Amino acid sequence: SITVFSSLAAIGMAWPAFGDQTLGRTYAIAEPDAITEIQQRAAQIDWKAKAKSIDVRASIRKGSVRVPPATKSAHYPLDLTYILSFDIPDGKGGVLYPKGYRFNPVAFVHLPYKLGVIGTRPAELAWAKRQKGAIVWMTAGGDPLALTDQLQMPVYLYTPQMAKRMPVHGTPALIAQQGDRLVVNEYVVSDREN
Repeated sequence: SITVFSSLAAIGMAWPAFGDQTLGRTYAIAEPDAITEIQQRAAQIDWKAKAKSIDVRASIRKGSVRVPPATKSAHYPLDLTYILSFDIPDGKGGVLYPKGYRFNPVAFVHLPYKLGVIGTRPAELAWAKRQKGAIVWMTAGGDPLALTDQLQMPVYLYTPQMAKRMPVHGTPALIAQQGDRLVVNEYVVSDREN
């Protein structure tokens, strides 16, 4: 093989000279060239129709949790305490944090902005536009791409993971830090509001 020939050349031995000779039996290749086959199949696909059939926004919205509109104003704290389900070793044969250790991340960090959760109603979008201050917006079932254009700032999905750690029962809602905890404020927004 090449490695053997390279090794031979490295120690000053000549390469074997086969010239135009054929050694052993040869057979025609029965399979088509893979690249040619891929190109032929790709040429048969109507890519414009394929692109139109994919509703990117619908697939994005599938990753969101839907939350109903708030029917009454509400104010409640969130408990972000995490409980370890296993020991964390210290690397020296001991345990740094034991199983069952409770940790509240909000006690150690300051959230410099609010988190806002809005639904799909136009009234909630209008409400969101009137809010002041630094807010990171999430949508519960809405189209984050369209809302990003309308709010002129990024809008993210309110995902199942977010809903598990920071449950909101009605939209629109603002989540803000108060001391060592997060607090949810839900607001009633009438569909008649502009």
